[in-house]
Amino acid sequence: MASVQPKGKWWYARFRIDGKQTSRNLGIESKPSLKKKALALAEKLEQELRKGVGAAKFQNTLREAYEDVSGTPLPSAEIASYIDQWVEAKRGSVEDGTLEYYRANVNGFQAWVKANKPERVAINQITKRDIESYRSHELQRRSARTVNHKLKTLNMVFLRAIEDGILESNPNKGVAKAKEKASNVRPFTLEEIRDVLAVADAEWRSMVLLGFYTGQRLKDIALFRWEHVDLATKEIRFITSKTGRQMVIPIADPLLGHLAELPSTDNPNQYLHPRAAAEVIKRGRTGTISKWFYRVMVTAKLVEKRPHRKRAEGSPHYNRSPISFHSLRHAATSALKNAGVSDAMAREIIGHESAEINRAYTHFETDSMRQAMENLPDL
Repeated sequence: MASVQPKGKWWYARFRIDGKQTSRNLGIESKPSLKKKALALAEKLEQELRKGVGAAKFQNTLREAYEDVSGTPLPSAEIASYIDQWVEAKRGSVEDGTLEYYRANVNGFQAWVKANKPERVAINQITKRDIESYRSHELQRRSARTVNHKLKTLNMVFLRAIEDGILESNPNKGVAKAKEKASNVRPFTLEEIRDVLAVADAEWRSMVLLGFYTGQRLKDIALFRWEHVDLATKEIRFITSKTGRQMVIPIADPLLGHLAELPSTDNPNQYLHPRAAAEVIKRGRTGTISKWFYRVMVTAKLVEKRPHRKRAEGSPHYNRSPISFHSLRHAATSALKNAGVSDAMAREIIGHESAEINRAYTHFETDSMRQAMENLPDL
């Protein structure tokens, strides 16, 4: 006689078949109000198992029974289908660029499974050893940092499958991260920023100044419109594209002088940097304008010119430059801290999401932030 019992988030079926006690996750939340539905599904499963029906018929019966008692479709456990569903479920909650990043990561895993483990059809057939083999395979072609990002994305998929009742445990749990080389990324020095400003055209000069005096990301700066800039109150107000955080940044005097000199307009929707904005809107990402900035750094003789020929599949990656536009964000943080601004205040100005618990208990008035911004050097 079938019975059910709650275990964590789910109802589990318990019954005995051929003298063997069986317990199975029913994929129905362990709410008291759903106990009758869970029991009905458990009894249906027991009946079908006692009949000794074929696997295909049993799966069909399971799907129909689950939909009857739960009122919702049975989530697909087939690897490709489930992963596709997971990616689509992310649409609207993350940026398009992030969505494509997730898709590329999971598609690579699907391709590896198809080529190396074709017998793995359902996501609950994936094992820890499979993940470790996939990691080793990718490390022959990718950097450790990239491979770890791929495993992190897969981990998100497996955790969602556990929530959906498809997996009982995470095959990625306990898989060691690939050992990454120490990062060589660093902030710009003030002298290097001045070297860049000396060779940059008007648009890049403006973006560099905004990068240093606001500490914001390249995409946000490229998409700044005049409605975000209030010269009267000396503030820049916008919502970050990556985290959706509302930002109010006091404009430091050197930056205020620069913004006041830009061509005036009566259109608040006009972009401060039209060329960069058009490229980001067209591509949906900042890859192209990042390359443009690299060329500016080459002209400033801060980095070496990269070869134009395409990198062959499987060949070593280009060495990552220790400086990029993002280094202005690091430079702004460093400049604030060097000027005696507290860590919490620097995080508030730059918009770092780390130490959020600290931010929950720390509140700053705009005047205090403005006083902190006055500590930044005049480039």
